Amino acid sequence: MMRVSPRRFISPSFLILAKRNCSLESSFLRLCCISNVPPSPSNYFLLRTYSNESKKDESIVRVERTDSSEVSTTVHKVKEATKTVSYMGIIVFGVGLTGVIFYAIFKELFSSNSPNSIYTKALKRCETDTKVTNAIGDGIKGYGEETRRGRRQHVSHIFFERDGVEHLRMKFYIEGCRKKATVNLEMKKNASGNFEYRYLFVQLNDYPHDVIILEDNRFPKGVPNVPSPSLEFDLSKY
Repeated sequence: MMRVSPRRFISPSFLILAKRNCSLESSFLRLCCISNVPPSPSNYFLLRTYSNESKKDESIVRVERTDSSEVSTTVHKVKEATKTVSYMGIIVFGVGLTGVIFYAIFKELFSSNSPNSIYTKALKRCETDTKVTNAIGDGIKGYGEETRRGRRQHVSHIFFERDGVEHLRMKFYIEGCRKKATVNLEMKKNASGNFEYRYLFVQLNDYPHDVIILEDNRFPKGVPNVPSPSLEFDLSKY
């Protein structure tokens, strides 16, 4: 007589119920009753084998999901860290650029060696000098070069070195209630690193173009300061 394999008695519903139940010993009899399967040892063995395989499959799926979740979380953290570093870099760059701008403005407006400060002091010197006010009148105002449209630009100046010493040469214009004049000056840095006058003079624009000397330190002390008038204020020679 042919022997029938125990697998023949296991129905699909029995396998589904087996997958859903974790405690085989406590539920085996109830599952056998529901599925009309004989409660034989072979059926119990098959049920236990199938349950173990199902648990392995579920554990593999859980591991795969966990790995995928960890990878996704890591990628998200890397993106967030990159964004944070980028934002911090932009902020640091902006703060540095702002500092450079404020330093340049401070140096231009408030430093005693800045062209703007030198121009302000020279103009004040002209406004308070009686020889200048007698020549061009009171209410003196200063300005830079004029364009063809009559606009007054910044005061022209140039930095240069002579014998390893930094010099500054400047030219601007003043106007009183009676006449106009041109102011020329040159300064050089002393041992303390501050600019001091090499010369400062005011030349009237009207004929005969009289010159008012406010500072003249081009010649060493003890040397007669008697150059010819034609060479005295020739800027190309000094």
